[in-house]
Amino acid sequence: MHLSSGAVAAKKQSKRRATQARAQATVDTILTGAAQVLEQRGYGSATTDRIAERAGVSVGSIYQYFANKDEIFHQFFDREAARLVAALEEIVSGSVNQDHHTTVRAYLNAGANQEYLTPKIYEELGRVPGLDSKLAALSGALVSLTVELIRPARPELGDEALEILAELLVATSEGVGKPLKRGANPELLDAFVEMIGGYILAENPVRR
Repeated sequence: MHLSSGAVAAKKQSKRRATQARAQATVDTILTGAAQVLEQRGYGSATTDRIAERAGVSVGSIYQYFANKDEIFHQFFDREAARLVAALEEIVSGSVNQDHHTTVRAYLNAGANQEYLTPKIYEELGRVPGLDSKLAALSGALVSLTVELIRPARPELGDEALEILAELLVATSEGVGKPLKRGANPELLDAFVEMIGGYILAENPVRR
């Protein structure tokens, strides 16, 4: 059967998309396996052999997509940081018609429920060469997003005061996030939201 040039091109494009989808699925599997090894073994013991074993792929497949384990962890962090920021941006952008406490609860819950960016993994990522600048950039992005979270509730505050409160909230959230990530704890989350409502979202002496 003779295919027209258009049909041939469409068939090639479809095959290319399928190949790209399979490649992306393999990369995602490797990144997830790397996260699991990083959490259980730590950075020093997270070899490409162990990552391949956990991901269920050959070591050759690892090197088909990555030069070394550090490149794996960099790409893993890029993926998870993008997911976290996107989730928080969606909550902040949709907060116009919600009360502040509902928005804050959703915001904190989204941060605590990131599947792979656990406190242990976050700590180990700090040992990956060259990743410190990305970690700092994520921290800055979280503070900026948190400023926009607080701003509608505290219109009387200037940017400097809002940033102080945002940094306080981000730092406190990291501590509360550890027990929240160990399992569902709505009582702790409610208490944290109440604490924020009583200080950060209400009148307080921090002003500029």
